[in-house]
Amino acid sequence: KAIILAMGCRERTRGAINIPGFRPAGIYTAGQAQRFVNVEGYLPGKTYVILGSGDIGMIMARRLTWEGCQVKAVVEIQPYVSGLIRNQVQCLEDYDIPLITSYTVTKIHGIDRLKGLTVSKVDRNFDRVIGSEKFIECDTLLLSVGLIPENELTRGAGAEISEMGGPTVDNNLQTTIEGVFACGNVLQVHDLVDLVTVEAKRAGFNAIEYIHNIFGKMTGKKEQIKCTAGENVNYVKPDLINKTDLEKDIIFTFRVKRPDRRILIQFKDEKNKVIYKRKRSYVIPSEMIEFKLNLGELKIDPVCKIIEIEVIPRPEVLIEED
Repeated sequence: KAIILAMGCRERTRGAINIPGFRPAGIYTAGQAQRFVNVEGYLPGKTYVILGSGDIGMIMARRLTWEGCQVKAVVEIQPYVSGLIRNQVQCLEDYDIPLITSYTVTKIHGIDRLKGLTVSKVDRNFDRVIGSEKFIECDTLLLSVGLIPENELTRGAGAEISEMGGPTVDNNLQTTIEGVFACGNVLQVHDLVDLVTVEAKRAGFNAIEYIHNIFGKMTGKKEQIKCTAGENVNYVKPDLINKTDLEKDIIFTFRVKRPDRRILIQFKDEKNKVIYKRKRSYVIPSEMIEFKLNLGELKIDPVCKIIEIEVIPRPEVLIEED
């Protein structure tokens, strides 16, 4: 009567990011290395470079340092870390592990075993800056370059997939297929496993609610409001809101595209009317933002068809800068 999709996500590999060079031994994803060290009891190498500043990558930098290995650098293509700030402080800064931002690996050296890497500076468009190349000698490269939701089953079932790779869901976490729900990292990559657990409980509760009260009783097409990502917003969940649920508390989650300070988060309808707004001192892409709103209490227009979420500089900040 109901299915919950909770397949999680997989790590992005070398093939997914197309690093040029040879194919020697000594190149692993950070999660793979984590299993070798924590579960199997093996060290995959002695001197390391970690590409990408995801949370597992930074945690493994610290873990390998504990084991007596040398982590020569964490190299990040963005001008900021892609993981949580607390991991940057506790895993890198506390152990004096170098973080090199706006750089990426542009060549892999070694035939049988990795001998070293060429890293190069990148510009705003992530194009290599000629003449900025540096060689780093190492025998192991760990990749912490993002996660891919495991949505092959979702696509095979015929559910709609959003632009960011997760299934399109409504405020009850139900996909575009009646009775099929999605939660966890298959829907959106979360900061912490605790947040995955909370979302899984929501999906389970909504699935039970569907079986008891809705299964076999749906007639006609649902009236829904579409949620869209505005200025400096990467994606929004849910993608759709059922108009029959406007009096309920609805949980909105989203991430920003780039870091910013002293900002204003606004929820607007298609007529540009502000439904809700909240100030924040800062936002960063690695921290998911969550709001619980009751749209009925906010007196949303009953004929509203679109809600756009945007993250913009506060008006007083713009005045100060002028």
